[in-house]
Amino acid sequence: MPNENLEKKAKEIAIKKFKLEKARIIPEIKEKKKSKWSPGLLKNIVNIEVRAADKSILTRFDEKTEEIIGWRYPNRSISSKVVKITKDEALDIAKSEVEIPNDAVFDTIDLLDRGSAGFIYFVKWNHYIDDIPVEGDFLSVKINPETKEVISVTKNWSVI
Repeated sequence: MPNENLEKKAKEIAIKKFKLEKARIIPEIKEKKKSKWSPGLLKNIVNIEVRAADKSILTRFDEKTEEIIGWRYPNRSISSKVVKITKDEALDIAKSEVEIPNDAVFDTIDLLDRGSAGFIYFVKWNHYIDDIPVEGDFLSVKINPETKEVISVTKNWSVI
């Protein structure tokens, strides 16, 4: 069970960032797990879903540092049939959403065609130390190319 401080942070993010008034924690979503992204990284991750009316946000925290390492809309369609923004515009949206670490190196921006599900922009930075990539470390942002809405952020970043 996550600590109360993380629950408070999750609620604050939901209310301030996503305008989810009267947000409440969904108890059955709370969980701890080892990081799947970096086999060598034994990071305790706490997922906390915050819901208000018909909207919800799944926030993800590093339990030890209490840093938010990601969020996503769990019940929202993440792709679009229409593309209304360019790659440069999508990159600007991604940069405005996240704080890019100093040791991040831009990797890619792709407009992914998900077939009948539609399109999504995927923007990614990788973690480098002294020009050496840190295996499994990345920062990614997914953007709906029609609404210009950021639909998820994932940060898997080791402190070295």
